[in-house]
Amino acid sequence: ELREEYDNLVQQRAMLTLTKAKVDTDYTNVKNMEFAATENEEKAAALKVQIAQVDAKYDFERQLKSNFGAILKMCARHPAHAQALIDELESKLIADTTLINQIRDLLREELYENVATQNYFKAMTKATDELYHLHDEMRENRRRQRNNLNQA
Repeated sequence: ELREEYDNLVQQRAMLTLTKAKVDTDYTNVKNMEFAATENEEKAAALKVQIAQVDAKYDFERQLKSNFGAILKMCARHPAHAQALIDELESKLIADTTLINQIRDLLREELYENVATQNYFKAMTKATDELYHLHDEMRENRRRQRNNLNQA
């Protein structure tokens, strides 16, 4: 009877060992699938970034093609041998260049003003506070002098 029970336990142990091996294999497969999924997600994210870059380049190229088409139509309507148009275009280009340079100068000045303001803000705040306190002291001294004169 003990032998029979022992054989039963050995069989159960063998079945449990097989079941454990199967579970271990399944666990390993799931882990591998998880790593593969993570790797595929990273590849997908990288591809999305590349797609966005290509879309941006495509939009830029499409806009450039449209601009060149408009220039081609303008050139067909207004041939290059019309000196009056060339002179007008040159004067507009000069005016635009001048305007762009003026705007750049203004931006440079604004940038300098902003940097200077940021750099000297604390010092100016401190100086303002000192002057405020000095003004209070002067008012207090003047009040005391009046009181002293009134008492005398």
